[in-house]
Amino acid sequence: LLTAPIIKAGKDNVTILTPGLFGCKKISFQRPFSYGQQVKVFASFGHTVKSPTHRFGAAVWVESVSTGGFTVCVLEYGEGSKGSAEVNWIALQSTPLGSQLGTVALDPWTTGTECITINFEKRFKTSPTVLVSACHEILKRPQDAMAIWVKDLNKDNFKVCFRETKILDGLHKDIRMNWMAFTTLKVVNFTLTKTIMLNNASSKSHHSNHAYCQSINFTDPFYAPPVVVVTPKQGYINNLSDALPPQCSAITAWVEFTSRKDTKVCVRKYQGKEESNSATSVDYVVVGDLDPCLHVTCLFYGLCKAFGPHDARCVCLDLCPSLLEPVCSSNGTTYGNECLFKRETCLLRRNFTVQHPGRCEVFPFQRGRQHMPHIPTLGYSHCVVIHLKPYVFYPDKPIEVQITVNHIDTSDKSYVHDAAVSWVENTNYDRFTACVMAAGFNERESSANVTIDWVAYQGAPVGGLAGEKRISQWWTGTTCVTVNFPSKKFPSAPSVFVTAKHHHSGLKRDAASIWIEDVTQSSCKVCLRELQNYAGSHKDISVNWLAFMNLHKPPFSEHNVIHFINNRAPPDDQNNAFCKDVNFFHAYLTVPNVIVSANHSTKQGNLSPVHNGITPWVEYINRNGFRVCFKELYETKYDPLSIIYTVMSDLCQPGWDYFNGYCYFISSACTTWPNAETKCSKMHSNLVTVHNQEENVHLQHQHNGEGSWIGLNYRSVEGSFVWAKKGISSFRFWAANQPNNHTDQDCVHTLGSNNGYTWSVVSCNDCFKFTCFKDINECTVKSHRCDVNAASQLGLSVEDNAGTGGGGGSFVYTTSNTLLLAAGGGGGASGGYNGTNGQTRTTPHRDCNIYQTIRDANRKSSYKTRTDLCDDKLHVGWYRFVGAAGTKMPTNLVPSYRCGTVYSGWLNGSHLSVEDGEVDRRVCFSDYKNHCRGTTVIGVRNCGSYYIYKLRQPSLCRMRYCGTD
Repeated sequence: LLTAPIIKAGKDNVTILTPGLFGCKKISFQRPFSYGQQVKVFASFGHTVKSPTHRFGAAVWVESVSTGGFTVCVLEYGEGSKGSAEVNWIALQSTPLGSQLGTVALDPWTTGTECITINFEKRFKTSPTVLVSACHEILKRPQDAMAIWVKDLNKDNFKVCFRETKILDGLHKDIRMNWMAFTTLKVVNFTLTKTIMLNNASSKSHHSNHAYCQSINFTDPFYAPPVVVVTPKQGYINNLSDALPPQCSAITAWVEFTSRKDTKVCVRKYQGKEESNSATSVDYVVVGDLDPCLHVTCLFYGLCKAFGPHDARCVCLDLCPSLLEPVCSSNGTTYGNECLFKRETCLLRRNFTVQHPGRCEVFPFQRGRQHMPHIPTLGYSHCVVIHLKPYVFYPDKPIEVQITVNHIDTSDKSYVHDAAVSWVENTNYDRFTACVMAAGFNERESSANVTIDWVAYQGAPVGGLAGEKRISQWWTGTTCVTVNFPSKKFPSAPSVFVTAKHHHSGLKRDAASIWIEDVTQSSCKVCLRELQNYAGSHKDISVNWLAFMNLHKPPFSEHNVIHFINNRAPPDDQNNAFCKDVNFFHAYLTVPNVIVSANHSTKQGNLSPVHNGITPWVEYINRNGFRVCFKELYETKYDPLSIIYTVMSDLCQPGWDYFNGYCYFISSACTTWPNAETKCSKMHSNLVTVHNQEENVHLQHQHNGEGSWIGLNYRSVEGSFVWAKKGISSFRFWAANQPNNHTDQDCVHTLGSNNGYTWSVVSCNDCFKFTCFKDINECTVKSHRCDVNAASQLGLSVEDNAGTGGGGGSFVYTTSNTLLLAAGGGGGASGGYNGTNGQTRTTPHRDCNIYQTIRDANRKSSYKTRTDLCDDKLHVGWYRFVGAAGTKMPTNLVPSYRCGTVYSGWLNGSHLSVEDGEVDRRVCFSDYKNHCRGTTVIGVRNCGSYYIYKLRQPSLCRMRYCGTD
């Protein structure tokens, strides 16, 4: 092909003048041919725009052909093209390989149809494809316009026939006919050649407006609509001819329209009667540059865009729709829709994927307890790989771990073990390695193995911070690094937990004690001291740190600070360690996990970190409390310090898991839908009602990505799908072609992660695992430290709801989150209803005593100042509108840009009576186009003199619940 001749090709619009429907245009080659052989041009008529009906063709010829260009002329037939006239042309100077090229001069003639025979110089092996086109020596003579076609084509010769457009229009002379015949056309440009049949015998032909047309789909798309040159050809079926004399027939062909992917070719015949054996076909040649993106694969969701016929580049999406269909990526980031995810992934050039539909979990975590296989001894590290549950963490988001050593197996509570340091290695979204090494000589005998309590997490808890800090290389002693918190993130010093992370596994020389120095509201220092001096270079070590003030529930149920004065030496009976026994705020149903961290200050003359080393650990843990111990280096004195601890427990009863305001039971065996509902009922629960996409995804993850029953089934009485717990959740996530109309399929199950978390209707007698759920009020479980008469507010204070008697007292959260009794006494009536003159009023539901209050003035539906506030960080629970926020949620449309946000949330339903109990209501979030742009379902309860609402996080930021009077 490198030595093959070049075909120049192009498409040009021709201005047609009326009346007369005639026009010419001079066309110059972008690069002229070399001087020498004669240039031959083949041209065909076409249209630049599509039309619902087939149009008319035209007579086309060329004039003044030279190595630099030519003139093309057009005389349109019928009604004309009405401005869409286009000429497709190809030009060549030498004969392509496998082709024969020639020119024949026509004898002068006056009128009618004429045919001449053209013999090939060399016989073809098969009948070739033929192109013919006229070239006029006398310029701009529409009288010489003619229809041209091929007839009786065979391996040796063919006839070219022509008929004047307008009969008796004078003498026609000085006209040449260019022709090219080939079986395989080999040129540098990409070409496509073929023959199509266009008449009644062709089932693919479309007959309209006395024209036969057929669409041709290109195998591969072109960079731009290619050049298509056509020549009509007349043949006969079974070689039998009963054709009319040549003077009574004429055929013309044109290109109806061409795109990058297809073209439509048409013919029209003039003849006295239909020839039963005639077979009209069209030989065509397509010349153009294929789309350069054909064999280009773009990474990171990029799209290939052609900037030229040979210039393909991968680009990112420019625009995305405003459609609100959140998706969660594999790096734990929520995007408004999949297009936005693909665009940002492309811009970042990262191999992220869509993990699941709906929003990501804010703080995915998993906690546990791991018993080490051996008792740690000096100079020997013990490591164990801890496998994490599937579908908990996002594969492309960093995972961090906090661990604490304990001796929960100890039967003798008075026994104090040697200090042991711990660290993690090889952290991944599905596993990590935990290691322990003894800090003492371990000369005393002990049968208690070491245990590790751990929590793995991604991101930070709501209101908290988390991160990983790299430690610079050091050789001996102590090294410290500063962690800075964002300005005004914490109003006072937060609780900080730290764990060392080794990037080179198996290097026991990197074992080190780790603690915190000088915690303030804006920063802290993380310090490490090698376990053995002069152990060598320590590098590629980092620290996972976690800081917060308020509890994120779950997993944290309580946290506090234990102060050690350390004004004397540690007692011998405690193995020269400082220890204290700590009581939990209440007894837990099961033994919780405990994480501790040491906090030292250099103020008031205390030691500099370079002269210190602190290792904390936990001895025993039970349901009521634990013992915490630590050892500290001695230099002239022991320094006072504090141990920060946090307790992790379940909000739900054993065997149940908490998520977003509900407790869920995940079955391990399959059963039918009716049996599943019965089993749930026996546990005082129901088959699960799914309220939103986040809950839908979470439930299917709890089943390890497999399908399971949900509480939706078809009730013939209602004539619709109804939840087992009579709720009004409108959330549905059907698979394609679901629900179906099969009479024996009435129950709904999820299809699992491999099927996009969608739902399907199946027979109720099928066997699937199932999920039960029941509501939980976080303030009523013992792991929550609200007083029985207290309603937790959005701020730090807690109101007394017990009435004027103040029987519940008034409570304040201190910076360490310890509940301090500020005032108390009296014996007021409980439950929010006061006893008056000895009369007793009905006590409302317990939910009416425990709620959070919303009192911001910008919550009011009449508030019009836009501040883009969001409820996407809202904790699930009961809320009451009070004060400047109003007294209840509006039940009428609230326009957008109210309540301090963009999408204003209003209750799409009425408030009911006290006797109705808790009811589900849909909340609509309005924008300027749609009164219900987004929705969510909340709980509503009438408490007599006020309403409370069980609010959940909306599906998008800039959505906010409104209040009114």
